[in-house]
Amino acid sequence: MPNAAGLDVVHTFLVLAEELNFRNCASRLNIDQSAVTRRIQKLEHALSVRLLDRTTRYVRLTAAGSAFYRDNIHLVGEYDESVRRARRIAQGKSGSISVGYMTFAGAETVPAHVARFRAARPDVHVTLAYMRSAAQKQALANGEIDLGYMLGRFEHPDFRTRALKPERLFLVARPDNPLMRMDAPALSDIAEARLVTGDQAEWGDYNLYLDELFGGEGLAVERAFETANIQAQFGLIRGGLGVGIYPEGLALSAPRDLHARPVDNPRFVVFQTIAWKSRAPSVFVTEFVAD
Repeated sequence: MPNAAGLDVVHTFLVLAEELNFRNCASRLNIDQSAVTRRIQKLEHALSVRLLDRTTRYVRLTAAGSAFYRDNIHLVGEYDESVRRARRIAQGKSGSISVGYMTFAGAETVPAHVARFRAARPDVHVTLAYMRSAAQKQALANGEIDLGYMLGRFEHPDFRTRALKPERLFLVARPDNPLMRMDAPALSDIAEARLVTGDQAEWGDYNLYLDELFGGEGLAVERAFETANIQAQFGLIRGGLGVGIYPEGLALSAPRDLHARPVDNPRFVVFQTIAWKSRAPSVFVTEFVAD
């Protein structure tokens, strides 16, 4: 509407509709009675509608005025709340942050970091999005997430990163598995034991990393089953259909009827990285990634 009246004009009408008295309306708004008259005239002119029947003895709402009042009664309150919300966001007291993560970070790291952040910023909404590391990089570039927890090391001029403490890799198997009865199973024994791993669609980055670790020792991994769901992987291991190799945090979350022990090789660790755009990160991102 090209001649739409301002919020102060509509607010004046709402107060007058409640008071039905120009003097009382002016008193509530702390303005002159003549200013009330001018604002009502301006509103009626902008709307091309008569909102009030008024004489020297009374003020009444027209049918159009009653409808306009009902439709706008919450306008001022919603506006005030929007102002308070905007100020909280500008002051870093409210807002939202979107976090991408892959399976390993979801076991311990992300929950711990979210809990710490929420304790400091209870008004900030945190959204979690599960995605593999390659998808996180694309989502960060597109602005779909604010930061990501990804597998491996990551360096790129458009992003800032923080490396997390490396996690040891653990062997997970049934307690009656022969590997669990050895003091220190050889990597060749583990490689021949047939691994239960994640599928390529969701766990491809990690599967490639395992292949590289064993390949560095001159060994090839034999896989028994691949499935994306971690609980399904644990179920297959529980059924005696293979063994698994997982970072410590995920391995120790395995069901109690499975055992976990560290792989006896210093190279068998996994690296995780937090990444976020280097250009003008929000105060929430800066606080979330802080040590």
